[in-house]
Amino acid sequence: IIKVISRMDNRYERMFMMAISVGFYKYVSKWVSDEQTGKVMYRPFEANENPYKAIVFIVGSHPTPLLELPDDCTQTYANALVNRDEFQQLFPDYLMSTSRDVKGAVRFSDALKKKGISSTISYVNALSATNLTQLKKQKKENGEQFKRGVEIFKEVVEEFKPPAILLHGKYALEQFRQNFLGYFIEFGHASRSISELENEGMFGKIIHDDGKETILYACKSLSYFKSGDESFTNLIEQLKEHKV
Repeated sequence: IIKVISRMDNRYERMFMMAISVGFYKYVSKWVSDEQTGKVMYRPFEANENPYKAIVFIVGSHPTPLLELPDDCTQTYANALVNRDEFQQLFPDYLMSTSRDVKGAVRFSDALKKKGISSTISYVNALSATNLTQLKKQKKENGEQFKRGVEIFKEVVEEFKPPAILLHGKYALEQFRQNFLGYFIEFGHASRSISELENEGMFGKIIHDDGKETILYACKSLSYFKSGDESFTNLIEQLKEHKV
């Protein structure tokens, strides 16, 4: 469990003065806190710039690690979700303690930025867990919280309507298929493996109520991605096509 910086003194208050709008905070506050307890339990996304302008959402299975915040830090946490530097200053041990999948997603996001492709990191289930085993345990012991984590992801996608979503990792793809059957159109057979989908390129799309479309891609876990990794070149070029 990673705790927020121990003391929100004036130095840190000034650091987080660039607040998100009141209207947007109403959305985010519903996405981060448990409706019953008010406790921060979810991480709906992690953006390094305006998520409304993101070309691609990089989507893993769930956020790690667990983050521990005082009750009065919800606004600060919401602000940090739209600025990775602030997020890492708020949780200094975050990158050291998070999973290899999340670390890889951050590296991939940085690589996309160098190509002029804006991105936001998100999760098929927004419920924080230390690992996949604990997430599955949460499903059995805290079914409503687990279900809410899935609902949050759909609400996030509907709010931002990114041109593309990249699902990385086998479990993220499995959960997306299981939880959102009927929400998206898959091209071809749903039995195709993640390696097949990665080779084929776009594998489906979401058609939003306003007619906008989100194209779906999938690839192996981004824990394998390293800066300059040429095995992801083709995928990056496909994502680049969605730039306006």
